Amino acid sequence: MPVTTNDLIQANNKSIELLESAEELIDSKKGDLPAEDRFVALTTIADIDTRLRVLKFTQAHLTASKVVVEFNAADEGKLTELERQIDDFIIRDAEVNAVLESIPPIMNAVVKIDALINGHIAQA
Repeated sequence: MPVTTNDLIQANNKSIELLESAEELIDSKKGDLPAEDRFVALTTIADIDTRLRVLKFTQAHLTASKVVVEFNAADEGKLTELERQIDDFIIRDAEVNAVLESIPPIMNAVVKIDALINGHIAQA
């Protein structure tokens, strides 16, 4: 089954929305944290900002593209699984500690989605 540019845009947009939400939550709670935890929160926000810039570049490339790429079944399965992981994180209504614990797997899933999308863009 071909994966359309719109499918990839939706996956990328979900990643952006999730990271922006996590960043807003951490930012809103960081003032209440002890100094050492505030440092971790600020570092996490900086990491999220970097990943958001990359995702927004990907978003611009996808928006400009008109290419439909054939994903093999394994890549389609990976994309579906990663989107499901992102959806699971969105569903959770986490507080700061849960968000801080969930950031590494969120970032990992987002990076994999971005790499999978960009790997296919390079083929086109």
